[in-house]
Amino acid sequence: MKLIAFDFDGTLVNNWMLTVETAQSAADSTHLNLTAKDISLVRKKGWLKFFNQIKWPFSKRLLFLAKIIINTFRQERDLLQMPPAIVQLVLDLFDAGNMICVVSSGRTDTIKSVLKRYNLLHAVTEIHGNQLMWSKHIKLIKLKNEYPNATHYYYIGDEVRDAVAAKKARYTPIAAAWGYQDESLLKHEFTKIAHNPNELQAMLEL
Repeated sequence: MKLIAFDFDGTLVNNWMLTVETAQSAADSTHLNLTAKDISLVRKKGWLKFFNQIKWPFSKRLLFLAKIIINTFRQERDLLQMPPAIVQLVLDLFDAGNMICVVSSGRTDTIKSVLKRYNLLHAVTEIHGNQLMWSKHIKLIKLKNEYPNATHYYYIGDEVRDAVAAKKARYTPIAAAWGYQDESLLKHEFTKIAHNPNELQAMLEL
């Protein structure tokens, strides 16, 4: 049995475009010009470097960020979609006798709602949402201690910080290249990068 832990946003649900729409709405309501080049910078450099480089007044940046956070929490659960290939991947991994977990900074109730909609609650052993972005590794370590007999431990995410958390917990990190961050950024921390669910499945079955 392998313990396979997934991040949620950008990994199990491919909601990057929904995030772009949320950011564009926040920019419009703050009277800021958010360009396609800006969005590309976010994927390639991350939000922190984007905020450091963008030439907006500091007060406007704070307001923009606040509106993104508020709008993200207001996102309708029904808008969060799991691609069919991801749904099938989770089922195949479960049927093969692996333990599937979710460790995410996303809201637990949202994660459960989406998994229920796709009839996956039976396949996911543990769901740990509301994890602070800088402390995911603590939950991963606790899972490892609870299931010491697993033959291997994987953490699949779509951001550099997911790889950092995995390494701290001594999991093998795998990047989901369809998520939030561009591959040019992911490759700095991930040695394994899956471009689609089939590639991810092949990496997990080794």
